[in-house]
Amino acid sequence: MPDTRNEPQTPSDGNNSSSYEVQVRLTTYTPVLKTTKKSGPTKSFRKNSKPKSKDFDYDFEETTDNYTQFLNYILQLCGFKNLKATGSRVFPMAVQVPPAAKNAATDIESSDEYIKLVSKILLKKPSKAIIVYVDEQEIKNAKLPKVYGSEGDAESGEGNSEEDDDQDDSELSQIDRQLARFRGLLEAKYGSDQDNTYAYPDPVTGNMVPLTPFMMKEWSRGMYDGIATVSEPPNTPTFDPINRLPSIRNDHRRSVSSIESAPTSDIGHLANIITALRPPATPQRATTAPPATVEPYFNSPSKLPRFLSHVEKDYGVDVTNYHQVLEKEKIGPDVLSKISDDSLLALKLPLGDIIRLKEAAAAWITSDDAQKRKEPPQANIPEPARKRVRFEKRWLDGSGAASYFGSSIEPVSPGGAAVDYEWWYLNDTFGTMLPINAGYRPVLDADFDPSVI
Repeated sequence: MPDTRNEPQTPSDGNNSSSYEVQVRLTTYTPVLKTTKKSGPTKSFRKNSKPKSKDFDYDFEETTDNYTQFLNYILQLCGFKNLKATGSRVFPMAVQVPPAAKNAATDIESSDEYIKLVSKILLKKPSKAIIVYVDEQEIKNAKLPKVYGSEGDAESGEGNSEEDDDQDDSELSQIDRQLARFRGLLEAKYGSDQDNTYAYPDPVTGNMVPLTPFMMKEWSRGMYDGIATVSEPPNTPTFDPINRLPSIRNDHRRSVSSIESAPTSDIGHLANIITALRPPATPQRATTAPPATVEPYFNSPSKLPRFLSHVEKDYGVDVTNYHQVLEKEKIGPDVLSKISDDSLLALKLPLGDIIRLKEAAAAWITSDDAQKRKEPPQANIPEPARKRVRFEKRWLDGSGAASYFGSSIEPVSPGGAAVDYEWWYLNDTFGTMLPINAGYRPVLDADFDPSVI
């Protein structure tokens, strides 16, 4: 026998009852997600301008059972087939009995109010439809018992209705599925092969930036709104590189770009490049020989390649991809021990190699290979020939490049005109071209036209 429990049914004719035309007008809402700078995406609802209408005939009686039956009939017609009104659990409604206007509609929230209204209906016998106003949110907020497999289950569910969840919203589920798909794309692109961390290259600075769950959520929302792609984050304060500068954010969190070491600052790093490219000064004979001491370690561009060669030779570590990553972040063997493993993991260095690099750095910086010792003073040493360095001028639009030779680099005067190219120099240790920092340019040989720089 088919189950007709959830089918709308009007009460049969009985004593002291009369059938009247009823029109139910249901106010509905559309779920939306709003994004704010403080809390990120939040769920809200927008009221739809046009209510849903349903017409039916109903036999009104001045009884409590007729009241709950009327409420359940409305629930069935409006699509809430998994909810049930009971004697103690009801939802509010407003009833407009003709010829009364809408603003004179009667609010019904209990069986006593319903019985009084039915008495008025039976007395007036309206010829036009009785209009009932119900609200979707008020029905959900009423926490009505849910209907399960049997009538007994429905009644037993009344006690736990406080803990029942709201009905699923298909529109919101569709948004959630789309956001989850975008998040999956980000996790696949920026996830680490060694652990569950995520990091992306900043499109402005090129530095690897750890991707937190909150940033992942905001990026996914930006992709949904069309203001971001899987390769480019949204233009929001969270992803602004200015907000990560230690001079702007005066916090105590250590990051790769804010290591407190003089030799690794931008000015110090550029000064080291100039020092390495300049020819050594002619040594002077000392009048008195100072006691033999180990000079303090001083970082220079050539020391990182020498250190990595030492690690590869003595520790068996493949350092092919480490030089550019460490040099870009201005990380030398002198500061490796001061950088947290998490920061190095964000640069996609394996944890095992991180431990080996730190152990090797602690021993190497005190070795003869790391110390810049001066040669014993000698008399009448001729001026050595200048070291010739190969430079390359690369146009930013990718149209081409040109090679030159020179001796060193020098700072560019501030306030100069913007250029559409970059200068690179040849690193002899690794045999590869590396970029010259912004604000500096090469000192070319005299046979080259000075206008090229």
